[in-house]
Amino acid sequence: MRGVLALAAAASLALAGCGQDPAAVEQDSGDEEVPDPGGPEQLTAPDPSGEQRSHQAMREALRAVYGSATLTDTDDVLPGARDLETELQRLAVDPQECKQHVITSAMPVPADALIAAAQVSAGESGSDGSDSGGSGGSGDSDGSDGSDGSGRSGGSSGSSSGPLTAGREATVMSFLDVEAAAARIDGEQEGVENCPDYTTSRGSDSDSDSDDEGDDEGDDEGDDVSTETTVEEESVRTAAEQGFAVIREVSGGGSTSRSVNVLLREGAQLVTVSASADGELSSDSTEKAVETVQEEAARVLGEVAGEDLSLEEESDDDSGDDSGDDSGGGSDGSDSDGDDGSGDQG
Repeated sequence: MRGVLALAAAASLALAGCGQDPAAVEQDSGDEEVPDPGGPEQLTAPDPSGEQRSHQAMREALRAVYGSATLTDTDDVLPGARDLETELQRLAVDPQECKQHVITSAMPVPADALIAAAQVSAGESGSDGSDSGGSGGSGDSDGSDGSDGSGRSGGSSGSSSGPLTAGREATVMSFLDVEAAAARIDGEQEGVENCPDYTTSRGSDSDSDSDDEGDDEGDDEGDDVSTETTVEEESVRTAAEQGFAVIREVSGGGSTSRSVNVLLREGAQLVTVSASADGELSSDSTEKAVETVQEEAARVLGEVAGEDLSLEEESDDDSGDDSGDDSGGGSDGSDSDGDDGSGDQG
């Protein structure tokens, strides 16, 4: 079950929300009863409706930014959703109030949404699925042709930037309508606020039998699969309708991983991007890392929503006003030369 905990931790990089019933995922296929995972019938996603984008459109948006990534979509992850939910329900979460937060975070497909995901390993391409799991195991559906015809492979996905490694996990969530998408991002932000830190450990259902053979060994294994997660919300400057960032730290098994995560919404479309961080982050490096990840998320979201969500450079004017007292102002000083005595030389 160690892999399940790793999956929950990795999937929660898409941030976390409270209040959504993960069982609603099973309703995405329609009114008919969901078949048992592993059965002869393959669980597949419904056709797009409302404001939802097609899998192809979402894949193309991800490929435009992360050209070498392994791509998956709703059809890849839905067949294992029930098994995953069952395992997540067995987790012990402290505080208990955060258990719904953890389950919702780890479920790969929100209710009323279609998804597509991209994974780029810290090395080069997104072929290493050991840490992410939540993006689904069948990366063979279009993942191999990520370099197909799209010469616009985003440079940010293949190289590190400051404290960030090249590792990325990006997900597009396309909802039926704006209200559903807004409720999702609001719920996730509320979840981060209500659960800034929590501990997750494997339930002892199956371990109880082994306790008879050796209590010490059982205790060691229980400690082995325990993880501690801390999240800290950061503000993000974005042209999207909604957005926020989270710095996440997950410790367990003698190691600690850190990531910078950004969630943006434009209309009924959501994009999450998680970037692995190399070591601890200072306030300056955090700001720079959030800016980098926001830029990537905005590029993907802009592709999906059909909007230009790049930030304008006019924000530099504010800093130019401050520096004008010392250096005579920035490039816009032509209008204010007459007012500022220090601008005569211009």
